[in-house]
Amino acid sequence: MIKEFLEELFDVEVIALLRRTEGGFERIFADVNFKLESGVEDWFLEEDRDRVLELDNVYVKSGDYLLVLPEMSPKAEDEMLKYAKFVIENFLQQIRLDSYRERLRFVVALANRLVRIFTVDMLVEEVGNLFLKHFSGVTVVFYVDDSVYAFSDASKAGVLLFLKKVEEEFKAIVRSTGLLQDVDFSKASIKVKSGDGILPDYTTGFVFPVITKSKRFMLVGIYGLKHDYSFFFRLIANYLFLTFERAVLFEKVFEASVKDGLTGLYNRAFFNQMLEKEVERARRYQLPISVVMLDIDHFKSVNDTYGHQVGDRILKEVARIVMENSRSSDLAARYGGEEIVVIMPQTSDGSKIWAERVRERIKMETENPKVTASFGVCIGDYSYGDWTGEELVKAADEALYRAKENGRNRVEVVDLRGSRRLKEKVEGKG
Repeated sequence: MIKEFLEELFDVEVIALLRRTEGGFERIFADVNFKLESGVEDWFLEEDRDRVLELDNVYVKSGDYLLVLPEMSPKAEDEMLKYAKFVIENFLQQIRLDSYRERLRFVVALANRLVRIFTVDMLVEEVGNLFLKHFSGVTVVFYVDDSVYAFSDASKAGVLLFLKKVEEEFKAIVRSTGLLQDVDFSKASIKVKSGDGILPDYTTGFVFPVITKSKRFMLVGIYGLKHDYSFFFRLIANYLFLTFERAVLFEKVFEASVKDGLTGLYNRAFFNQMLEKEVERARRYQLPISVVMLDIDHFKSVNDTYGHQVGDRILKEVARIVMENSRSSDLAARYGGEEIVVIMPQTSDGSKIWAERVRERIKMETENPKVTASFGVCIGDYSYGDWTGEELVKAADEALYRAKENGRNRVEVVDLRGSRRLKEKVEGKG
């Protein structure tokens, strides 16, 4: 834009406009093959030299700026010198004002978004997408809860390469906090919003930690912004700290309201709520769904013989095994007493395999005393029929009852697919 304006004003081609920095000359614009001629840089640094240097090209000094023009007549040169400094400085002032307005619009948009954020996942998603919306060529990286999230308009392969370059910087900052020993990006979950853009220089980024009063930790790296955003970053960091603190508190309160205090599993009320949502989704998209119920065998005898503290420990061990073997899309809940129930969306025959694997692990891993568990599996598929969530749970409970009746430490299945109920038994081993 400034190139076209200067060319129209002076009626001459403008080859380049450069700004002197500590590292040399920064190109505001320049022809692709443009190179400074020998002696120009020394001339520019000597204050008592003339403002114009004529070589193959004509070089004009204006403050920290260097205007490069082709050879011109003395009259055109005098006219250009008269206005060049004024035009350049006013145009650059306009660029600075535009940049300030751009930053202000972003801050206002960020503030409006952050007041509606109540979880850490929402915080990462909203802020990352907002940067991509307001700034081109920007890459934003979050490190939180041992996961890495990258937002960029570059290609996915380019982003992965970029993350390898910034990994050491992130590790050093994390270690400096004293909260964590190290960061292993290779094991982190990476989320990429990708396109076909070019990645920014990773050495020009700004990285800052956000630490809550409860020592929850997040690291944010922003790369590729074209101007000095020091104050801007401090403002963003304050906004992120307040939102992060609120999101962490909200998650704690939410978890306390939906989780069982002893086992860490979800409670029955939340299970019922989520079951209806998963049933509705399976019904709408004609998907399979499984419900698995398990019960610790002879648990009353464990409490009577060893005491309730040992019984609580066994229950927590069984809950741990269930959670370690569950997918992120599954939902495990304490249904009542020693009963645990699991919703497995988009799962049919795999639920039988899962139940058998967990049954075996409970048998092998619990000790003092060693216990076993019985499983009831209900398989529904909404491309075959239609059932309520209550009917799925009832069928899983029937299968669990049959497993108890047939000797315990086994998996029994009620398959609701087809025109009639197909009953299948999977014998427990040992």
